[in-house]
Amino acid sequence: MWKSEVGRLKDPAALGARPEAFVIGDLSLVRALGREGVRSRLVTSNPNGAERWSRFVSDVVEVEHFEVDPEGAIRILNASAGDDRPVLFYQGDHDLLAVSRARERVERHFRVMLPPPALVEDLVDKLRFQTFAEKLGLPVPPGLCLVHGLDWGPELDRWTRFPAVIKPNRREGWFGSDLLVAANARGKAIHVRGPTELKRLRPWLQRHPTDVLLQQAIPGDESNLLSYHAYVRPGGEVVGEFTGHKVRTYPATYGLSTYVVVDDNAPLRTLGRDICERMGFSGVVKLDFKRDPFSGGLYLLEANPRFNLWHHPGALAGVNLPYLVYVDLVQPGAIRGGVSRVERHVRWVGGVGRDFWARFEDRTPDVRAFGAWAREVFTAQIVEAPRLSDPGPFLYSLLDRTQRLVRGRGTS
Repeated sequence: MWKSEVGRLKDPAALGARPEAFVIGDLSLVRALGREGVRSRLVTSNPNGAERWSRFVSDVVEVEHFEVDPEGAIRILNASAGDDRPVLFYQGDHDLLAVSRARERVERHFRVMLPPPALVEDLVDKLRFQTFAEKLGLPVPPGLCLVHGLDWGPELDRWTRFPAVIKPNRREGWFGSDLLVAANARGKAIHVRGPTELKRLRPWLQRHPTDVLLQQAIPGDESNLLSYHAYVRPGGEVVGEFTGHKVRTYPATYGLSTYVVVDDNAPLRTLGRDICERMGFSGVVKLDFKRDPFSGGLYLLEANPRFNLWHHPGALAGVNLPYLVYVDLVQPGAIRGGVSRVERHVRWVGGVGRDFWARFEDRTPDVRAFGAWAREVFTAQIVEAPRLSDPGPFLYSLLDRTQRLVRGRGTS
């Protein structure tokens, strides 16, 4: 069985000489690998970040930003690999695209698990994904692709599916953009209540420098956001899988996760497997769904073919997807037995401060509400910041903020 296989593979001798992991990502991914004794080199354009002080990080590889200079980043990355072909992990869209597009060169220096090249492009690009999903008959909400520079005015005039949501094709240039400011929004998307609001935003939509997707909004708050996570081998074999749901995000609407729960939702697991099979997917994926609280229907919002913050709570729940990939790449055939599935539910908090603002964004907490929130947070199985078993990053951040505050007072 898989459980005994994990126990055996925790012995370093079971894998022979363990190559390091090169991680283009955050502490959730580093700590998921660290749970199994895998040391990481952090690949980043910010070598002075707090993540470098994790006890699981052996070194930092400074590269160009993958969004600004992907070719330069790949050159530095390959040059730093050494001779033992370390295992490469990616967590963002830009680094995934850069690695995928240079996969032949990267694979000379690294062991890396990548989805098929065309599928990477279809899933990362939201406009391409909308078309791709509709062609396959996947349960995506109806949408309209607004391509920068084209005249989509007539299609916009005919749009009647409200409320709606405006999503950036990719996030570069999104946060702080004139469009987001005009909509008085702060999150990953813009909520549009009706045609009057869409008409008001139209000039900013036309001037926005990248493509956007207009999509029918699914009712319900962020607690209706569910996800399916899996590692699928080439050929379609599911090696490990789990499901989860969000409790809070910041901002509360279209925000980033601050509190999530890993669970084992059997109907969602079945749907996730079916979608992966229909897409012909292999690699690591997170399928994001939203449940309509009135009909109970599940709508597919995104398919992200990369590693993510869920892997740390997933590992504690019994499904360490990054480590499964690591073992498959280092010692193919070592993982035998059935599919790795959740052994227990796990609650994860990204950071205490950020989750506080997520919980009390619109009101001042009273004593009872604050106490209930504190119990939720401090009984969670994982609190990423501060992390008592890996305190270095939090202590560095605290020291850095204190020094900035002192310097600021000294110049005032």
